[in-house]
Amino acid sequence: MGVVDHDPSTVAIAGPNMVYVGTLDSVGSVTDVTGKETTGLPVDSTSTFDAQSAQYLLVDLGDSSSRPALVIESSGGVSGAQPDSTGIIVQKPVQYGGWETIATVHPRREFDQSVVDALGNRTLRVVFMRDYKIRSLQRLTIASTVVPRPLTLVSASQTNVGGVKDAINASGGEEITVNPGDTVSVEYGGVPPEEGKVRDLFLIATGAYSNPATTGSSIGPGMPVIAATPTYQFALGAAHPNPSSGTVAFSFTMAQQGPAQIRVYDVAGRLVKTLASGTAEAGPHDLVWNATDDGGRRVGAGVYFYRMDAGSWRSQRKVVFLER
Repeated sequence: MGVVDHDPSTVAIAGPNMVYVGTLDSVGSVTDVTGKETTGLPVDSTSTFDAQSAQYLLVDLGDSSSRPALVIESSGGVSGAQPDSTGIIVQKPVQYGGWETIATVHPRREFDQSVVDALGNRTLRVVFMRDYKIRSLQRLTIASTVVPRPLTLVSASQTNVGGVKDAINASGGEEITVNPGDTVSVEYGGVPPEEGKVRDLFLIATGAYSNPATTGSSIGPGMPVIAATPTYQFALGAAHPNPSSGTVAFSFTMAQQGPAQIRVYDVAGRLVKTLASGTAEAGPHDLVWNATDDGGRRVGAGVYFYRMDAGSWRSQRKVVFLER
């Protein structure tokens, strides 16, 4: 547990590795893939916007004279999904009309804020890998970045285990397994906030998810916990939306880690776009194609085929693009 004391006129929002302190304002504008300003998109947390898989939005942060960041307030965590197949991708523009990913936000089950440093860019592209709810897209003018000041852990206990203070202490170097239905109760020593400032608390946890299976009917002290290893089969999913007038998304699954190539061809068999080429981990993956070729040019209306090659395994599917 750590604390950040800051001026009452500012907010403190957790980023991937630090806390960003600054002031929140409305973004300049939000437009959809056609360039039209998106209606109904909230920027003040009073309503929600249903973002669909493969949809993307262009966000103009407005005044670029200061250090801006994008704050995404979202919800809709996907239960049991692989981390690389979910999330909200935030991209910055690069030369010749391309885009480069600078962050991936993984929405939680309940609404939560995530901050992405714009790295000096005024325009960002927000790509949705799954369906999510968006409560707000706001601009944070960064005043400072800080690491929360740690509080002293007084006690910690876990159901069915007892005291676990040494295991979860920041310097303990140990670990505990928290099973479904378990709770961990912690108590920290407090210190008063700095005079004239407000305080935000941040819980910092390091760990990993697992899928436990046991040989008994319940999990208790001394009982073995075995991480179940999932099995997969090669697969190439259907594109959606299909037909499309813009971006499409589809999934592919690797039976085991190995080389994988995803390429797009036109009806004449000419290579249009290489979407993936390299080694892919076992399990499901999601891809988004923004209807451009390898040169960054928009493809025309018509029929296209996307093909997956994974060793000796091969599969091909069709997607249709309409006039825009």
